[in-house]
Amino acid sequence: TRARCCAARHSTAAAWTAARTARTASARPAARVRAAASEIRMASSDAGLVQVPAAELERLKAAEEELRALRASLADRERGLGQAEGWKVGDKPAKPFTGKHVSLDAAKVPGGCYQLAISSVLPRPIAFVASLGEDGVANLSPFSYFGLLGHSPPCVAIGVADLPGGAQKDTIVNVTKSGEFTINIISEWMLDAANATAGGFPANVDEFRTGLTKAASVQVKAPRVEESACSFECKVHEIKRIGTTQVVIGEIVQFHVQEELLDTSRESPSVRFEGYRPVARLGGVDYASLGSVRSIPRPAPDAHKDWPNSAI
Repeated sequence: TRARCCAARHSTAAAWTAARTARTASARPAARVRAAASEIRMASSDAGLVQVPAAELERLKAAEEELRALRASLADRERGLGQAEGWKVGDKPAKPFTGKHVSLDAAKVPGGCYQLAISSVLPRPIAFVASLGEDGVANLSPFSYFGLLGHSPPCVAIGVADLPGGAQKDTIVNVTKSGEFTINIISEWMLDAANATAGGFPANVDEFRTGLTKAASVQVKAPRVEESACSFECKVHEIKRIGTTQVVIGEIVQFHVQEELLDTSRESPSVRFEGYRPVARLGGVDYASLGSVRSIPRPAPDAHKDWPNSAI
C-alpha cells in the first residue's frame, strides 16, 4: 500500500508538471497537447489505485481543465486562419458577431482618437529607431506608427507624434538635423530591452545602456542594434507634418540580415520568417508574436470570370 501511495503521489505530480508544461502549448504543435493529455490520463488512472488527498485531486482536476482550455484555444487559432471548410467564392464569410456596428465621428470621439486608433489598427510592426544627436549621443526609441511604403526604391514611413504641450521627441530632432537613422526590427528575445528604452528620458541619455549593443553602419553614422535580426540604414526622403504627428519618409540604403535567416535560394534574396520571431504592437501596453502562418496562393488574373453574380 505504501508503494502504491508513493506511485500515486508521483503520478499526480507528473500530471501537474505535464499541465504546467502545456501552459505554453498555444504556441506549440497540437501533438504536444495530446501528449500532455495522455500523461494526465495515465496519472489519473494510477492515482485511482489508492486514496489520494483531496487537495491533490483538485490540483489534477484544475490541470485537466486548463489543458482542455488550451486545446480549445488551439482549435480557435487554426479556424481563425481561414474560412470554414468548403468555402467558395460567393459564400458569405462567417462573421462571429451578431450585433451592429457603432459609428463614431473621428472629430467627436471622447478623449480623442489615440486609444481607439491604436487598439483597432492591429497588428502593427515596430520600428526601433536609432539616431545620433549633435553631441554624438545615441538615441533609441520604438515607434509603432510604422510601415513599408514601396520597394523601388525601398521606402518606409514612421509617424512621430508630438509630446504633450507640443514638444518634439529626441528622435525627430535628431533625424531632422542629421537626415539619417536606422530601423531595427524587434524580435521576441529583445522585447524587454527595447521596451526599457521607451521611458521619455532626457536627450543626453543613451538608451543603448539598457543592455543593447551598438553595431557600426555602412552608409549612415547612426548605429544599428546588434541584437536585431534585421536592420535598415535609412536616409530621410521627406518629413511632413500632419496635425500633431510628423511623418518621416525614409529610403533604405543598406540592409542588414542575420545570416541564418537570409534565404538566397531564389533569384532575389528574402528573409525567412521561421526563427525571425518579430514582435507586433497591439493596443495599450500589449504586444503579440507572429503566431500561426498559412500560405494562400493568389487567384489567377481571370479568376473573376468564374465568380457568381451574387458576389457583386
